[in-house]
Amino acid sequence: DGELGLLTKVDLPLNLHVEAYPYAWYSAANKVSRLGLRADFRYDIFDDLLAVGYAHHSWHNADVESPRTSGRSQDSLFLDVEALKISLGEKTDSLELHLIPRYYLHNSEPIQILDFYDGTETFARGQLDLKVLANYWHFYGRIQPYWQIAAGDSRYGISGEVGYKITRFLAIFVDGGYYQTDSHHRVEAAFGIRIIFH
Repeated sequence: DGELGLLTKVDLPLNLHVEAYPYAWYSAANKVSRLGLRADFRYDIFDDLLAVGYAHHSWHNADVESPRTSGRSQDSLFLDVEALKISLGEKTDSLELHLIPRYYLHNSEPIQILDFYDGTETFARGQLDLKVLANYWHFYGRIQPYWQIAAGDSRYGISGEVGYKITRFLAIFVDGGYYQTDSHHRVEAAFGIRIIFH
């Protein structure tokens, strides 16, 4: 029903980039609250055409119905290739298109959509993203269809966000996503307020 998080981005020397997103959310319908952390460490090579990185996602559930499934941790090593990049316009009024194949050197999120995970699921071995970014006046947007593949399984979906910058420090946004496997599908949508610290 609601989520509160703090996204921190740090650009370090030698083309190192770090993103960390601690968050908390609550679902009254599912009787679950969660504390979690997403972190992403990237090293850009060859003028941002190639990147290697490490991604981490861990969380702890306070689940009334299933107290034994209290938490989970996912870690992955990945290789990103900027296969295609098209940029139009200036920074304030711009359109960018990125085609990014990703190869997981170790682990990723599970392909299947399950209520509970036990660590034996089929994990994605690769992913293909087509990311479109747009800025116009105070509006910004992102739409990102993707395809995940693994041995015998696949998952495809799309995510996006449209926002309006009220001031330099405050924005409102609507985001959502849809993804599907061979036997399941899921739709997510949210409205939020973003406070920006520079």
